[in-house]
Amino acid sequence: MAVQIIDQTMENEYSNYVQEHPQATFEHLLVWRNLIKDHFAFVPYYLIKKNEEGIVEGILPLFKARGLFGTRF
Repeated sequence: MAVQIIDQTMENEYSNYVQEHPQATFEHLLVWRNLIKDHFAFVPYYLIKKNEEGIVEGILPLFKARGLFGTRF
């Protein structure tokens, strides 16, 4: 399967993966996404990768930010 931007239907899968992964940090949490989005007006792009069986294999939280010289990731 391809990498996808998570939507509301994938949030539980995403959160479960973060809670179970030994190297996950608070920056991976959806609460962090909401805090950054609400307080800094950054646009979140939280990516999820599933295998052919639909099991989550990886995640990548990203934010689009507007800087002095335009938009950047």
